[in-house]
Amino acid sequence: MTADDLASAICAFRVSTADAERDDVEEVLALFLRSSLHCPTGPHGQQLPAKLGTKGNWLCVFTGQDLFDLYREATGATSLTSTVLTGQELVLLARSYPEPTGVLINPSPQRGIGAETSFPVPPETIATLTGNGARYGVFIRLVGETTVQRMTPAGRITDGELFAADLPDEHEAQRAAAKLRQQHPGCNVWIAPL
Repeated sequence: MTADDLASAICAFRVSTADAERDDVEEVLALFLRSSLHCPTGPHGQQLPAKLGTKGNWLCVFTGQDLFDLYREATGATSLTSTVLTGQELVLLARSYPEPTGVLINPSPQRGIGAETSFPVPPETIATLTGNGARYGVFIRLVGETTVQRMTPAGRITDGELFAADLPDEHEAQRAAAKLRQQHPGCNVWIAPL
């Protein structure tokens, strides 16, 4: 899963309809959680949320170094560098701030321009994505076997914990389990908190 996939999904989401389906939003959020994004970093290595007055605090992140560089130049924040973090890491980071903080993906440096390529993950959504620390796994027992295996992020199965998927909430785990059931009909597939 690449940040380019996320950028494409955001554009497709913006083009689809004004009343986007819940599944479309969830698809973008799932891609966000698995993507590596560029987050502005201050001189001491700290990630810097933007304080946008009545609109709250936001971690501005970018799907590519080139987009971060353009934003940095346009806003005059040339002393900033970027750190690459996954969407999951950004959610945990946003949740760690004392003030409610969202994540804004590919913000435009100019007001009113570029909204079709940006995507906000507001603080309320951040709270649901962290699931109060609960993570879920998808488990499978193949027909005729006693070994319990786990689902990988790519939808395959593995014996080891190292490559197993840790899903951020029960809903996403249920969706992943349904896909695994389709791939392996007749097998015992279930989810459980980790």
